[in-house]
Amino acid sequence: MKEIKGQNNKLMEEFDTLLRQLLIKSKTDERVKKFVDDLFEMLSDNKLQSDIDFKTALNKLREKHFPKFEKGESKND
Repeated sequence: MKEIKGQNNKLMEEFDTLLRQLLIKSKTDERVKKFVDDLFEMLSDNKLQSDIDFKTALNKLREKHFPKFEKGESKND
């Protein structure tokens, strides 16, 4: 059980780091700002339905805001 708790703590630390990076980037990149705004709206409004899990909802947001992400394009479209 300690191992699972340790893995969860590490995952939360990584999530916290990623979220902080997104928030910093959102100050200078409008697309990231809109993505973060939609992400917080999704989380706060509890828009996740029982048949749509978090990963699916997050992928939909990513596709909406960064459609060329899978192609490895990191610059503006």
